[in-house]
Amino acid sequence: MDIPATTESNTPGYRTAVYWPVHRGNNVIPASSSRPLVNAARRSDCYQRIADTIVQLSSLHASGVIASPQAIQSAMRSKKTFRKEFTVTPLAPGEESTIAHLEKVLYTARAHTTGGRDGGASRTDDGRLDVKLSRPGTSGTGTNPEQLLAAGWSACFLSAIRLVAGKKQVTLPNDLAIDAEVDLGTTHGIHGLAARLTIRLPGMERLAAVALVEAADQACPFSRATRGNIDVAINVV
Repeated sequence: MDIPATTESNTPGYRTAVYWPVHRGNNVIPASSSRPLVNAARRSDCYQRIADTIVQLSSLHASGVIASPQAIQSAMRSKKTFRKEFTVTPLAPGEESTIAHLEKVLYTARAHTTGGRDGGASRTDDGRLDVKLSRPGTSGTGTNPEQLLAAGWSACFLSAIRLVAGKKQVTLPNDLAIDAEVDLGTTHGIHGLAARLTIRLPGMERLAAVALVEAADQACPFSRATRGNIDVAINVV
């Protein structure tokens, strides 16, 4: 992909491409590739290996070698090739999980959902959110998980921008806004998500706006939670 040299990030390891309408993602095979992920026989073998590994990890957890379910999840993700090759490397005895646990809980959202995305409903314990759910593309009048994610992520990201701007003493435009899009799709028959955030900072100098959004992307809990898991494109306008 062609990205102007003047727009590269100076932050080590940062996703430079996210500020232009281009996709990122290490786990998606290019469309030009005609080779399947795995053939049927190998897929069956891979699934069996996964099942065997889960049993082994569960046994380790029960015996106290692995301290927590979070550690098991970390072990399942510890190989970068896991999604392509279906291989896992269990944590070594005494090895710490890489999952960052909260030191202090600031807020807990609680919602009760029934019926799922097709004709269901969801309501928070305080009653501030009470919505009907409908499958996208149907005649239903309810919302769906992708719309809720788009609203929540964009609201969180906008707050992160304001937080970073306050620390950097940057004046924000009054009409600061974010347009979020969340895709639901499939890759090799497996459902997944992709997202695009368009950050509108009218009147701000381009490089200053990009630097601000970069810092906000590092601070936003939703961005941190999805980073490396789904394709995300962020565009500053």
